[in-house]
Amino acid sequence: GEEWREFQTFKPGNITFGELYKDSSYPYLLNMGDGYEKGLVELLASKEKAYNLEVDLYSYLIKIFGVTYTNRVYRPIFKKLLNLELESLTTDVFKTFDVKRLIIGDDFLTNELKKSEIYDSKIAYPQYLTSSSLNKKYYPKFGKGIGLWIDFLNEKLKEKNVIVLTDTTVSDLQSIETSHNIKIKNLKTDIEEVISSKMIIWTAPFNNYLNVSNGKVNTPSLNFRNTLLMHFIFEKPFICENHYVTCWDNSFSFFRITLYPNVSQNKNVNKCTIEIFFDSAEELEKLTYEYILEELVKAKIIGKDNNVEKQYKEVLYRSFPIIDKNYMQNVRQNEEIINTMPNNIKFLGKGRGTSFFINSSILEAYNILKEEIK
Repeated sequence: GEEWREFQTFKPGNITFGELYKDSSYPYLLNMGDGYEKGLVELLASKEKAYNLEVDLYSYLIKIFGVTYTNRVYRPIFKKLLNLELESLTTDVFKTFDVKRLIIGDDFLTNELKKSEIYDSKIAYPQYLTSSSLNKKYYPKFGKGIGLWIDFLNEKLKEKNVIVLTDTTVSDLQSIETSHNIKIKNLKTDIEEVISSKMIIWTAPFNNYLNVSNGKVNTPSLNFRNTLLMHFIFEKPFICENHYVTCWDNSFSFFRITLYPNVSQNKNVNKCTIEIFFDSAEELEKLTYEYILEELVKAKIIGKDNNVEKQYKEVLYRSFPIIDKNYMQNVRQNEEIINTMPNNIKFLGKGRGTSFFINSSILEAYNILKEEIK
């Protein structure tokens, strides 16, 4: 429709080793300096094809990329993202952070190396256009951003007479063989009621289900990082044309920045959102507007003479799960419990601990419901 901009490819960029690389989100190693050649020799000497059968992240990286790139590239990346050492992590981190490949050469070298299945599995093309998906992309031209997509789905549900309850929490859940009795509470009015359902699709964390169904959580507590979202509206356009930029460099605070007018092509508002992970109140205190603005200039996202018209921030506590070995052990324990559950309750996404993105949960739920109504 007229509200949506249609385009073929996203334009991702990334920051690695202090410089903005505008043609891909994968770490760009040609500006690595000391260690680049040694790491390249180690990578080429490894005859292991990239795969995910190895659970331990450190062992996997050593086997696939060699010692130099493991310690000089991947160790600081995951220290920045999860504040943990590689030895504490599993290869499941790649489900959340798309950093399984490295850019290690120009077009000619990359194309030659990719003739080998081994090297093809671990190196990336220098330009996103070379291997981008042919699927069309859509983004709102004006207004609410991707929230417009939620509004669109909500309207579709209303057309099908689906009742959507917002500002509501589940306070108790009792399951029997053929149905579930669910006590819900409206957070605005404090009014409680009990509804019955033949099926539940649960996408909240599994521990939340255990808490409302039997009043206790019998699995280990998980570690989370906090997220700071900083929003800026600038007087002048950005000097960076990427749709979004992922920052793998741990000398910068932020993890990702989204440049909305570059995606929507609505050049009337120069708005961006910066995502930053943090753990403590002391860290949060240091993350001032002025500090982040200096980083945006250093990263060549904005010019020095660009003025801020509006700025505001949101703090999301315990918003990002740390997928370490403890977490994966927790997922396996939960899986054993889930396998004993009645068939009329399905755990998806965060409920199963296997994915964290809403699009994955929606697709899984759609496929389950499609089978149920056949």
